[in-house]
Amino acid sequence: MKLSINHEIFRHITNSPEYYSRGDLLFQYRNCDDNYIGFVLPKRLGAAHKRNKFKRRCRALFQLMHPKTGLNKIGIIIKTRSIDVPYRSIHQIFNQFYQHIES
Repeated sequence: MKLSINHEIFRHITNSPEYYSRGDLLFQYRNCDDNYIGFVLPKRLGAAHKRNKFKRRCRALFQLMHPKTGLNKIGIIIKTRSIDVPYRSIHQIFNQFYQHIES
């Protein structure tokens, strides 16, 4: 499972993605050759350590939840309006996201 993306994979995902939005998070996703997760977090959202904490939480949930779903390989780009989202809220949004793509 690869957790970082390069510009080619980013372009592949953003070319014609499917969207899922809940709360402050927007997921752009598309089938890929492996599992990827990327982020669009501009500096205006907060200090680097806060943006990194948000990314760590999302990566951990992706690694925890994706193997349990039995889904194909997927690439996800996460955009957010705020990085001050509690872990519990991120976890609930990831649960809803996986329920959405499984159906």
